[in-house]
Amino acid sequence: AKARITRPSRALFVLSLQNGRPLVGGQGTTADAMLALAGASNAAASLSGWKPLSDEGLIAAAPDAIVMMEHGP
Repeated sequence: AKARITRPSRALFVLSLQNGRPLVGGQGTTADAMLALAGASNAAASLSGWKPLSDEGLIAAAPDAIVMMEHGP
């Protein structure tokens, strides 16, 4: 199925919220690897590691999809 993807979706992985801001997975995170295995492009690839993202950063990332934890803080 991954071989048939012509334009990968831009996905953003949100681990949790910190002070009202999403904590997202950039390059070098397990989230980045998971998105790559799913055939998606990481919308937070300009970041390295786990970083909080501002409202402006979220808009600039322009993800097609947001992946979140089902359980957590």
